[in-house]
Formats: sequence, C-alpha cells, structure tokens
Amino acid sequence: MGNIIQMIMNLFFGGNQKKEVKELDKAIKVKDNEVKELEKEVKVLEAKKKVNKKEVAKPIVKLVPKAKVNIEELANDWIEVLKKTAENSTSLSNYEKNLNVLRKEYISDLHQIYTDLIQQQRIDSAYISLQKQITNRKQ
Repeated sequence: MGNIIQMIMNLFFGGNQKKEVKELDKAIKVKDNEVKELEKEVKVLEAKKKVNKKEVAKPIVKLVPKAKVNIEELANDWIEVLKKTAENSTSLSNYEKNLNVLRKEYISDLHQIYTDLIQQQRIDSAYISLQKQITNRKQ
C-alpha cells in the first residue's frame, strides 16, 4: 500500500516536491503529537480544577451557634462585682481604680449588657448608689 501512495505522489509531484511532502507529513505528525499531549494536559488540569472546586465548596470550619446569653444574669453578676468592690474600697478614687481593672476583665459581658437599656439602667443606678455609700462612709 505504501508503494501505491508513493507511485501516486510520483505522478502528481516531482522529486523535490516529494521530499517537501514527506517533510510536511513529518511536521504534521509532530504537531498532532503536540496537540495530543496538550489535550492530555488540559484533561489533567480540568480534573484538578474539579477537585479544587469540591475542596473549596466544603466548609473548612464548622460554625458553632452562640449560646444564648441571659443578659439579666450578666447584669446581676456585674452588680455583685460592683457591690463587693464598693465594700472593699475606702475612697471613690480607690473604687474607680479597682473598677477599671475589673472592667477590662468583664469587657465582653459589659458590651452585651449595654445592648439592653433596662439592664444598663439597673447597673447605672446601683453604681450611683454605691458611690453615695462610699462618700457617706467618709463623713
């Protein structure tokens, strides 16, 4: 069969043209191989892309629902802290210094408490009355 192709090529093409056709065939085969290799690489990349999409779609961290906080209990606890600090304080300045340290420890609780205006008012009232008690002790 190869002889038939060569005979047909000899009929249509001359000697130099025959060499050019062979070179073109070789170039076409090389390009075909390159295309096949690129297609394989594309398939590999698409497979990786699918894997990456699946990995991204999965949640990495599971969200834990926050426990419902009873703001009234937090307010009661803070009022108790205020009372204990007032009992142990000899002056208003000493009371404020001690409270500043405690406020840093209770900062997250205080932020939650101050979202409820009623509890905020209860704390403010207790704070003012404790300040008056400390002032009256001095006299």
